Amino acid sequence: MNTLNGKVAFITGARRGIGGAIAKRFAAEGACVVMGASGISNSGGGTGPDIGEAVETINQSGGKAAFVVADLSRESERADLITRAQGHFGPLDILAALDRYTEALAHEVAADSVFINTLAPESIVLTSGAEFVRDIARKRPDMLEPVEMMAEAALALCSHSITGQVCYSRQV
Repeated sequence: MNTLNGKVAFITGARRGIGGAIAKRFAAEGACVVMGASGISNSGGGTGPDIGEAVETINQSGGKAAFVVADLSRESERADLITRAQGHFGPLDILAALDRYTEALAHEVAADSVFINTLAPESIVLTSGAEFVRDIARKRPDMLEPVEMMAEAALALCSHSITGQVCYSRQV
């Protein structure tokens, strides 16, 4: 469909899980994707690909992806993050930050064509970082939500000029 053709998207937390699924989905829709991660590889015994491998997977499937590394909890690493992200494909059209933003901020920047929405899963999303809920998911498979549902909901929010929404994936 290429609903994001010509757009540049920056997705934080994109090495794996929900962020990785959103990055892949946006790239499949034509966006040039800059994937943000707190580190290049799995530290602390995590699972999932290195950020370079995640980018390469998108590029090999015909998409366009690059990455930036920044620990968002450190101000010094956030300072030039957007500039570094824009250095790959140009000015950003979409910021999919897997964090919390407020409705007030969304309306404040909408005049500049920056649209901010909050999206959360309605159920358990089994990503490689969700080890602590695997037992619940085995006992209650009705509480599972595929990671692709989050990616589709993010696409729906980011492919239109919607702002200030706080929603769950199944509502979008």
